[in-house]
Amino acid sequence: MVSKKGAGFDWAVHEIEKTCKPVIVSTDKEKTPSLVAKIASSFGAKVVTPREDLSVNWKKEVTKGLPIKNTHERDALAAALYAYNLFASKIRQVRAELKRNEDRIIANTILGKPLANSIKQITTQDEETEIDETKRLKKEVEKGKRLIKELKKQLKLKPKVIQTKTIR
Repeated sequence: MVSKKGAGFDWAVHEIEKTCKPVIVSTDKEKTPSLVAKIASSFGAKVVTPREDLSVNWKKEVTKGLPIKNTHERDALAAALYAYNLFASKIRQVRAELKRNEDRIIANTILGKPLANSIKQITTQDEETEIDETKRLKKEVEKGKRLIKELKKQLKLKPKVIQTKTIR
Protein backbone atom coordinates (compact mmCIF):
# COMPACT_ATOMS: atom_id res chain seq x y z
CA MET A 1 0.00 0.00 0.00
CA VAL A 2 1.22 3.46 -0.83
CA SER A 3 0.00 6.88 0.14
CA LYS A 4 1.08 10.39 -0.55
CA LYS A 5 -0.05 13.50 1.21
CA GLY A 6 -1.87 15.82 -1.18
CA ALA A 7 -1.78 13.25 -3.98
CA GLY A 8 -4.05 14.13 -6.85
CA PHE A 9 -6.25 12.24 -9.24
CA ASP A 10 -3.56 11.36 -11.81
CA TRP A 11 -1.16 9.99 -9.20
CA ALA A 12 -3.91 7.92 -7.53
CA VAL A 13 -5.16 6.43 -10.81
CA HIS A 14 -1.59 5.64 -11.89
CA GLU A 15 -0.85 3.85 -8.59
CA ILE A 16 -4.10 1.87 -8.72
CA GLU A 17 -3.51 0.82 -12.35
CA LYS A 18 -0.15 -0.68 -11.35
CA THR A 19 -1.94 -3.39 -9.39
CA CYS A 20 -5.54 -3.77 -10.59
CA LYS A 21 -8.68 -2.47 -12.23
CA PRO A 22 -10.98 -1.94 -9.26
CA VAL A 23 -14.69 -2.74 -9.32
CA ILE A 24 -15.17 -1.03 -5.95
CA VAL A 25 -13.71 2.20 -4.63
CA SER A 26 -14.52 2.82 -0.99
CA THR A 27 -14.27 5.62 1.50
CA ASP A 28 -14.49 5.89 5.28
CA LYS A 29 -16.79 8.90 4.97
CA GLU A 30 -20.59 8.86 4.72
CA LYS A 31 -20.47 11.58 2.06
CA THR A 32 -18.36 10.53 -0.92
CA PRO A 33 -15.36 12.84 -1.38
CA SER A 34 -15.17 14.22 -4.93
CA LEU A 35 -11.76 12.63 -5.55
CA VAL A 36 -13.11 9.19 -4.60
CA ALA A 37 -16.09 9.65 -6.93
CA LYS A 38 -13.82 10.78 -9.76
CA ILE A 39 -11.43 7.83 -9.30
CA ALA A 40 -14.34 5.35 -9.20
CA SER A 41 -15.83 6.89 -12.32
CA SER A 42 -12.54 6.64 -14.20
CA PHE A 43 -12.55 2.86 -13.64
CA GLY A 44 -16.31 2.38 -13.98
CA ALA A 45 -16.25 1.14 -10.38
CA LYS A 46 -18.95 1.15 -7.72
CA VAL A 47 -18.50 3.59 -4.83
CA VAL A 48 -19.06 2.12 -1.38
CA THR A 49 -19.68 4.47 1.52
CA PRO A 50 -20.63 3.66 5.11
CA ARG A 51 -23.99 4.80 6.51
CA GLU A 52 -22.02 7.08 8.80
CA ASP A 53 -18.36 8.05 8.99
CA LEU A 54 -16.28 5.14 10.26
CA SER A 55 -15.10 5.84 13.79
CA VAL A 56 -11.40 6.10 14.57
CA ASN A 57 -11.78 3.31 17.14
CA TRP A 58 -13.36 0.97 14.56
CA LYS A 59 -10.66 1.79 12.00
CA LYS A 60 -7.93 1.10 14.58
CA GLU A 61 -9.56 -2.18 15.59
CA VAL A 62 -9.96 -3.61 12.07
CA THR A 63 -6.45 -2.63 10.99
CA LYS A 64 -4.69 -3.72 14.19
CA GLY A 65 -1.54 -5.70 13.35
CA LEU A 66 -1.60 -4.79 9.64
CA PRO A 67 1.34 -3.03 7.99
CA ILE A 68 0.25 0.61 7.82
CA LYS A 69 2.50 3.64 7.97
CA ASN A 70 0.10 6.46 8.75
CA THR A 71 -3.50 7.40 9.48
CA HIS A 72 -4.29 7.92 5.80
CA GLU A 73 -3.29 4.33 5.02
CA ARG A 74 -5.23 3.12 8.07
CA ASP A 75 -8.35 4.96 6.90
CA ALA A 76 -8.02 3.66 3.33
CA LEU A 77 -7.48 0.08 4.49
CA ALA A 78 -10.39 0.31 6.93
CA ALA A 79 -12.63 1.59 4.13
CA ALA A 80 -11.52 -1.31 1.91
CA LEU A 81 -12.23 -3.83 4.69
CA TYR A 82 -15.64 -2.25 5.28
CA ALA A 83 -16.49 -2.63 1.58
CA TYR A 84 -15.15 -6.19 1.47
CA ASN A 85 -17.32 -7.18 4.43
CA LEU A 86 -20.40 -5.87 2.62
CA PHE A 87 -19.73 -8.22 -0.30
CA ALA A 88 -18.05 -11.16 1.48
CA SER A 89 -21.18 -13.31 1.45
CA LYS A 90 -21.78 -12.72 -2.27
CA ILE A 91 -18.12 -13.44 -3.03
CA ARG A 92 -18.33 -16.76 -1.14
CA GLN A 93 -21.51 -17.62 -3.04
CA VAL A 94 -19.83 -16.96 -6.41
CA ARG A 95 -16.75 -18.97 -5.42
CA ALA A 96 -18.93 -21.90 -4.32
CA GLU A 97 -20.81 -21.83 -7.63
CA LEU A 98 -17.57 -21.75 -9.59
CA LYS A 99 -16.21 -24.61 -7.49
CA ARG A 100 -19.39 -26.63 -8.10
CA ASN A 101 -18.91 -26.29 -11.86
CA GLU A 102 -15.11 -26.39 -11.88
CA ASP A 103 -14.75 -29.87 -13.40
CA ARG A 104 -17.22 -29.16 -16.20
CA ILE A 105 -15.55 -25.84 -17.00
CA ILE A 106 -12.08 -27.44 -17.06
CA ALA A 107 -13.32 -30.33 -19.22
CA ASN A 108 -14.94 -28.00 -21.74
CA THR A 109 -11.84 -25.82 -21.86
CA ILE A 110 -9.59 -28.84 -22.42
CA LEU A 111 -11.90 -29.94 -25.22
CA GLY A 112 -11.16 -26.63 -26.93
CA LYS A 113 -14.09 -24.44 -25.95
CA PRO A 114 -13.15 -20.88 -25.01
CA LEU A 115 -13.44 -20.33 -21.25
CA ALA A 116 -16.13 -17.64 -21.55
CA ASN A 117 -18.25 -19.89 -23.81
CA SER A 118 -17.83 -22.81 -21.42
CA ILE A 119 -19.00 -20.77 -18.44
CA LYS A 120 -21.92 -19.36 -20.44
CA GLN A 121 -22.95 -22.84 -21.62
CA ILE A 122 -22.87 -24.29 -18.10
CA THR A 123 -24.77 -21.31 -16.69
CA THR A 124 -27.40 -21.65 -19.44
CA GLN A 125 -27.70 -25.40 -18.80
CA ASP A 126 -28.16 -24.79 -15.08
CA GLU A 127 -30.83 -22.15 -15.78
CA GLU A 128 -32.65 -24.52 -18.14
CA THR A 129 -32.52 -27.27 -15.52
CA GLU A 130 -34.02 -24.89 -12.95
CA ILE A 131 -36.76 -23.86 -15.39
CA ASP A 132 -37.55 -27.53 -16.15
CA GLU A 133 -37.67 -28.32 -12.43
CA THR A 134 -39.98 -25.36 -11.80
CA LYS A 135 -42.32 -26.52 -14.58
CA ARG A 136 -42.32 -30.07 -13.18
CA LEU A 137 -43.12 -28.81 -9.68
CA LYS A 138 -45.94 -26.60 -10.99
CA LYS A 139 -47.48 -29.65 -12.72
CA GLU A 140 -47.22 -31.63 -9.47
CA VAL A 141 -48.93 -28.82 -7.55
CA GLU A 142 -51.76 -28.70 -10.11
CA LYS A 143 -52.13 -32.48 -9.89
CA GLY A 144 -52.31 -32.21 -6.10
CA LYS A 145 -54.94 -29.46 -6.31
CA ARG A 146 -57.08 -31.61 -8.63
CA LEU A 147 -56.77 -34.57 -6.26
CA ILE A 148 -57.80 -32.43 -3.27
CA LYS A 149 -60.80 -31.11 -5.20
CA GLU A 150 -61.85 -34.67 -6.13
CA LEU A 151 -61.45 -35.92 -2.57
CA LYS A 152 -63.53 -33.01 -1.23
CA LYS A 153 -66.27 -33.93 -3.73
CA GLN A 154 -66.20 -37.56 -2.62
CA LEU A 155 -66.27 -36.53 1.02
CA LYS A 156 -69.45 -34.48 0.45
CA LEU A 157 -71.16 -37.53 -1.09
CA LYS A 158 -70.39 -39.82 1.86
CA PRO A 159 -72.94 -39.98 4.68
CA LYS A 160 -71.75 -38.20 7.78
CA VAL A 161 -70.94 -40.61 10.56
CA ILE A 162 -70.55 -39.33 14.07
CA GLN A 163 -68.86 -41.55 16.56
CA THR A 164 -69.57 -41.07 20.21
CA LYS A 165 -67.60 -42.35 23.10
CA THR A 166 -69.24 -43.43 26.30
CA ILE A 167 -67.79 -41.76 29.35
CA ARG A 168 -67.79 -43.92 32.46
